[in-house]
Amino acid sequence: MPLERTGPLTRRLVALLLGTVLGACQTPGTTSGDATDPAGARGPGRDAPSSLPVAVNLVSTLVQLDGYSPYDTTVQTNPPRSEFGRRLIEALEIAGYGIQMVSADQGSNYLAYRTSLTETETGERVVFDLQLGFVSLSREMSIVDDLYVPASPVTVRGAAPVPIALNGSVFVAVPGRPLTYPSGVRFIDERGEPLSQALFDYAYYPTGQARGDTRAVALEPTRFLRQATGRLYDRGTGDAGALVLRPAEDFTAHKSLTIRFPSVSDELLGQGNRNALEALGRYFDPANDRLTILSCTAKRQRTDATVARSARVKSELLTLGMPGARVLELGCPQGTSRSVARQGIRVTIERLDASATD
Repeated sequence: MPLERTGPLTRRLVALLLGTVLGACQTPGTTSGDATDPAGARGPGRDAPSSLPVAVNLVSTLVQLDGYSPYDTTVQTNPPRSEFGRRLIEALEIAGYGIQMVSADQGSNYLAYRTSLTETETGERVVFDLQLGFVSLSREMSIVDDLYVPASPVTVRGAAPVPIALNGSVFVAVPGRPLTYPSGVRFIDERGEPLSQALFDYAYYPTGQARGDTRAVALEPTRFLRQATGRLYDRGTGDAGALVLRPAEDFTAHKSLTIRFPSVSDELLGQGNRNALEALGRYFDPANDRLTILSCTAKRQRTDATVARSARVKSELLTLGMPGARVLELGCPQGTSRSVARQGIRVTIERLDASATD
């Protein structure tokens, strides 16, 4: 199927697709307005799953890239004629981007998007791509139980590497069903060479009442986009980092939480730990608090594993809306008591003493 547009932007998009699925066989899907979605793998008469979680995932990544704040970015695009296009514009609007409908490829922030089918050794995949100006984002999806589930990390091209917090729960559509998939973000240059990557396996395991309950209501993707990503793009701005620079004696421990990873993996945080971090966050006072993460081995050492686990916990805190400039990774400082070191990962809300305020 020929592409809908043949300008430079289309050629860049084709190159992106070829780089993303190198070695795979593709059947093109949609490009910025084509009305056909890649439902062929579903069989005759079967609809493709909702792509709203995919759109939310890609837009929440875009929000966190330098230079793409919704505060000062207006997106130009054609009126959507596909389900992914409609969902993508819906997610952009929820995130706070201005949307300007145009009749052609015009504007510095012109939005192009595409879905395509890919054959791999593990089965068929649907690739979702979006390009906004010079930056492009893509992710492969598989279809599990009539739902899109990520089959790859997010790939970003044309942007400087920055820390990105992802909330995998947007894909948990059935709370009673366990779910695991590859996650993280990979930044690549124009030649497809990696610049930076933070990859991990996302794992969700039902706990409590959710276990076995296929009728429970899952996290609404738009709720995550409003509540979480609305605060991610401005983390670290203003004077938010000032509290991190103050000496420890200016603070008193307010609430603490011990995190124990459920497996030998440094990437699987576990749903119980996510719930505990969310509960801890309710005590956070943006005016006077900072968060510290202490990560040690039982021998009071800092290893690759403790570094990875500390980073994983920080990523989850950012996903929950905690400002990154208020999160301090302590490592394993000299003088840490052996009893504290045995706890592994300890997250503490430290509150600024009234006597220490200026």
